[in-house]
Amino acid sequence: MSVRYVVDPIHSKIRLASLVALGVGTALGFFFIMPPILSLFPALTEWSFCIGGIGAIGLGALASWGTERLLVSVWPSGRALEVSRESITLHEPGGEGIVIEWGGSVQVMAWHFKIQQGGTPAPRGWHCVACQLAQEDKRIALYSFLKPSVLPDLAGWSAFKELPPRKRPSIFRRNPTMEWGSDELRIAERYRWNEGCELLSNDFSALMATIAERVPDWS
Repeated sequence: MSVRYVVDPIHSKIRLASLVALGVGTALGFFFIMPPILSLFPALTEWSFCIGGIGAIGLGALASWGTERLLVSVWPSGRALEVSRESITLHEPGGEGIVIEWGGSVQVMAWHFKIQQGGTPAPRGWHCVACQLAQEDKRIALYSFLKPSVLPDLAGWSAFKELPPRKRPSIFRRNPTMEWGSDELRIAERYRWNEGCELLSNDFSALMATIAERVPDWS
């Protein structure tokens, strides 16, 4: 029996669609929805431009949120993780996959870092929590965004290393074929950024419990 996890529930195409919805919703709100509403309040005429703009932005944000919620349920990324007693498999849309056998030698690296600014998939103060499984020349990077209060309950949390911030982002342009060394966490982070599998928080927690069970020497 195997368990299948959806990967990248809010993928790049959904984010693009929600951004378009934000622009369209704001424009429609400003030019077609807010004017008739404001006409009902003549006392606000001199403030109509500001109020109309604020209202339009709110309508655009609502349209963006609604679009994202709707598309998440009907537009999967095409990627999926399948976990069985024998292996963990990353299925890609093109049909190719990466298989890591639990019975073989599995290297586990886990790390986390705090979200320092807004405009990201998670609120400021949350943590990006990641885990990379490696076997021979195969790698699968898993990650999710978790609020600080749930981190102590995460399986293997004591083995998660904190990725310290770097002032210069040039580290992400380093040679990806470098051997794991003093910057092994940052090399793994670059792989997560490019090839990582984002999971829902509950799925990530469940999968980490499975990894801690299948690779007991790690945690």
